[in-house]
Amino acid sequence: MNVLVVVRLVPDLVEPLVVTPQEDNLDWEETALVLNESDDHALEEALLLKEKYQARVTVVAFDFGEIDQVLYMAAAKGVDRIIKISWPHREPPNSLEIA
Repeated sequence: MNVLVVVRLVPDLVEPLVVTPQEDNLDWEETALVLNESDDHALEEALLLKEKYQARVTVVAFDFGEIDQVLYMAAAKGVDRIIKISWPHREPPNSLEIA
């Protein structure tokens, strides 16, 4: 069994959100980002499947923000393969772009 988990960073709602001077978007360089909570749960479930059924777990993420920390954490938890997709833009990919 192979399990694929796509993870992404989202704004940390505990921290204040910083808006651009034009007030049309978040200032992504100043906004604190955290792992999406649903993605974190999906990763944990995938690791449980790995343990129970000897599955292979692959994590995929776009290279945006501090995603490397999330990928290091996934590797430490026992993920078998990590795929980081280049993302050259200053704003994070939206759901349509991820799909």
